Amino acid sequence: MSVTNDFLDRFGVNAAAATNLVADSLKGADDGELFCEEIWDEAVSRSSQPKPGSTELDVQTNSSYSEDGGFGLRRVVDGNYGYQFATDFSTCAVKEAGSNLNAVFGVSPHTLFPAPQVSAQSFYGSANPLTEMSYEDKFALLEQVDNYARSQDSRVRRVTVALIGSMSKVLIVRPDGFMCEDIRPLVQLRISVQIEENGRTEAGSSALGGRTTYADIIADVHWKHHVGVALSAANSMLKAVPCPSGEMPVVLGPGWAGVLLHEAIGHPLEGDANAEKTSNFHNKMGQMVAAKGVTIVDSGMDQNARGALNFDDEGTATEKTTLIEDGRLVGLMHDRISARKLGTVSTGSGRRENFRFPVLPRMRNTYLENGQMTPADIISQTPNGIYITDFSGGSVQSATGQFVFNAKFAFLIENGKLTKSLKGATLMGDPYKALMHMDMIGNNLEYDAGVGMCGKQGQSLPVNLGQPTLRLMGGVAVGGTA
Repeated sequence: MSVTNDFLDRFGVNAAAATNLVADSLKGADDGELFCEEIWDEAVSRSSQPKPGSTELDVQTNSSYSEDGGFGLRRVVDGNYGYQFATDFSTCAVKEAGSNLNAVFGVSPHTLFPAPQVSAQSFYGSANPLTEMSYEDKFALLEQVDNYARSQDSRVRRVTVALIGSMSKVLIVRPDGFMCEDIRPLVQLRISVQIEENGRTEAGSSALGGRTTYADIIADVHWKHHVGVALSAANSMLKAVPCPSGEMPVVLGPGWAGVLLHEAIGHPLEGDANAEKTSNFHNKMGQMVAAKGVTIVDSGMDQNARGALNFDDEGTATEKTTLIEDGRLVGLMHDRISARKLGTVSTGSGRRENFRFPVLPRMRNTYLENGQMTPADIISQTPNGIYITDFSGGSVQSATGQFVFNAKFAFLIENGKLTKSLKGATLMGDPYKALMHMDMIGNNLEYDAGVGMCGKQGQSLPVNLGQPTLRLMGGVAVGGTA
């Protein structure tokens, strides 16, 4: 049975009746939709450490499973919206939601804006990962990862491994008869290790995942690599020394370091922030906002990526949206509302956490495109500075864009070589100035590990972020404890 028929059967209507139901419930609106969703989530985890005074392991295992579902009805009038949701798949519930929205907005006639273009694109499969493995096999995998991590380093004390999966089914029905359906899988494997040496303990972690099945992430070659990454990170922290502070060249590594661009550049380039003029980039369209060679995109079209979408939560086909091209601001991320406010079209960036939430313009897979230099050349041509490979958190002021990020892993650059690992490093600055001072961009674009989550206005969504190695020769300062 198709997703569409499944949902329509739940409501007890056919396609024509569903269209009439939505049209009556949104009478007089200029836009809006019925968004139907069912969600299945599961997680299994294992954590182990030696029992006090013993070499025997204390093993804790956990599992969880949940199902959720319902619909959200959104009524849009003159760029404003009302939203009602329910967990009852019934025509009565939809009519009640429509009545509540009409009471707020009234039913004065407006011309309905054209529906999105139908798209047949597909950037991920429709297989359900939750039925792929038995729980016994899942816990056996976690034990295998645990044992392997301990076999690689005798200093390992705690190992935590988690396998997480979800699947959702989506149906969008508009009052003009437009319908589209999707099945969206999402999986991840998380690995964390803690090692101890001379009474000092440090931890490292790594992960992988995406819109795919467990089979694509649980092959030995994948998880063994990520065990190695976690162990290497923990070992580096054992040797870390206090970070120096001041203005200095900063080299950012590939992958997770892209969280700085995500937070300090990505959110300010979302359409609503610019329509409301709360973004520090709202009046810079067409201007140079970064150094030449800097091209930043947000794409929903990356195969199996965590932020991939066949269409967004308004039914608009996703795309690859160029935000900054060769240093010039050329685009924003739009849903249908922000696009109309700024006289343009949606970029397929309208997303919601689930049926309980309204649509907002959001990032999907946001990254800095490759440059020409090798990472080794960037390091060797930086006589002194700091190299940051990952951030553990930070903050951005929405009005000014000023940011402060805590470096999770950092290294000192001395005479063009990586030397000591550092602790206590922070990076602060102005995104506009930082963009202008990107003078070297590597050719090694990497995504994060496929476990990124993005928060906005109380909604959390899966995304990918990434970048190649790059160098900042100004616009930032390093805070440290040395």
